Amino acid sequence: MRKTTCSSCGGANDRLPQRYCRSCHASYQRDNRPIHSDLPEVARRRANTRAYANVYQHRGKLIPQPCEGCGELDVQKHHDDYEKPLQVRWFCRECHLALHGTHKRRISRCLTRYAVMLDTHAMQETMFETIKRRLEELRGELPRVAEDSGVHIATIRNIINGRSKDPGVSVIQKLLDYFKARDEMVAKLRRTAA
Repeated sequence: MRKTTCSSCGGANDRLPQRYCRSCHASYQRDNRPIHSDLPEVARRRANTRAYANVYQHRGKLIPQPCEGCGELDVQKHHDDYEKPLQVRWFCRECHLALHGTHKRRISRCLTRYAVMLDTHAMQETMFETIKRRLEELRGELPRVAEDSGVHIATIRNIINGRSKDPGVSVIQKLLDYFKARDEMVAKLRRTAA
């Protein structure tokens, strides 16, 4: 049975399922959270950017979009540049962690369904190996692949040469979308030719 009293003061807990009531939590935060002015310059700038974006989101001027990685609707804001607080990208928690490299060994479950669409061997290959193999097959068309997918050609060459083992979720997503569109176009051409 879940405890319904505050673990600190023993009074009623108004923040379930958290362990501490609102006043004990606020007291803990006052005592232990660093003061904004004491933060390093980089951390202060990031905090200001997040706060600015949050205000615009609450006012309805910054509208959450589906996750760029998987289409999930439960999303978080991601800033590529903290100097531009209103330029955000939207990711679900799992894709956001993968983007920051928190899960380097784990490919986002959200992206796996695209790999399965790419080919029947996707179950035996990791998504990265699938992308690398498909890029190697198109080695002569790399400038066109780069232009059509929106991925820089140097990044594509690094993937093929094995210099880039974790290109990031957005690069993987762009390449998977490119291969999916390419496969659909090839299938359509085969149907019309037959």
